[in-house]
Amino acid sequence: MNVFRYIEDKDVFQKFYSKTLARRLVYNQSVSEDAEASMISKLKEACGFEYTAKLQRMFQDVNATRELNAKFSDYLQKQEEANGSTIKGTDFNIMILSSNAWPFQAQGPFSIPPELEQCHNTFLAFYQEHHTGRKLTWCYHLSRGEVVTNYTKTRYIFQVSTYQMSVLMLYNSSLVYTVSAIQLQTGIEEATLLQILQILLKAKVLKIVSDPKCEIDQSTVISDDSNESNLSPDTHLALYTDYKNKRVRVYLNVPLKSETKQEIEQTLGNVESDRKLIVQACIVRIMKTRKVMKHHQLISEVVTQLTPRFKPTVLLIKVSFV
Repeated sequence: MNVFRYIEDKDVFQKFYSKTLARRLVYNQSVSEDAEASMISKLKEACGFEYTAKLQRMFQDVNATRELNAKFSDYLQKQEEANGSTIKGTDFNIMILSSNAWPFQAQGPFSIPPELEQCHNTFLAFYQEHHTGRKLTWCYHLSRGEVVTNYTKTRYIFQVSTYQMSVLMLYNSSLVYTVSAIQLQTGIEEATLLQILQILLKAKVLKIVSDPKCEIDQSTVISDDSNESNLSPDTHLALYTDYKNKRVRVYLNVPLKSETKQEIEQTLGNVESDRKLIVQACIVRIMKTRKVMKHHQLISEVVTQLTPRFKPTVLLIKVSFV
């Protein structure tokens, strides 16, 4: 907190802290929730309730989700006893995030793998039964899971994103796919799909084959220094059946470059739009109190009041008058 006091743009810090906290909570990577709560408490003490309101709501959602998943487990058990049709045996958990608190948005189109449809539909029926009128927007790009290899001598567990899972699940039906066929069946946007395929190629989970009729073509494995330009819509991809790794559990869910860049740009854009609203609110608050002020005095007062959070430029203040 000593360093925090010297940060001029505390609103920028809040946005990026919110992003990283959200990811830690969603991916269950937080070392200590007590430490997270303590940090939020210190931020609240330094900057006020409004500064940390969304951060606190995130923790409320996490706690509410735990209760919801417990109820969902009970629901599955009752479904099993009633008609035997259930997803019991599948480790399936959901997080319900308040759209106005979490810094996430649903991304482009996506076709959920058939293997996950029953889980998806069962939870949807359960949620609608308990919360009438609410609309769920699925953030598949944040979802993750595990798949087990049945085609290798050693059975590996791949920890993957749902996008990666949807690609790998296709190979339950066919040995070889073109890039265009994968995109058609998964619905993933081309730029995102190319990065996903690159990760799987570099990890030697997939390989490029020159002859689609001969899926075991070890000479065509892509090299580590490859890039997206190696892939065209007609490129044929197959599973690398000789896959080997010292670890049985392999982590493949690495961040995508486009996601990281897009998030930074989006976060900075949100900061600018929020600043204008904050300046406008400050002007209204001052004028309600003072009634009449000279232009330069008003600008000076706005700067004074907002400097603890960020230092507004004169141009931003003038634009906010409109």
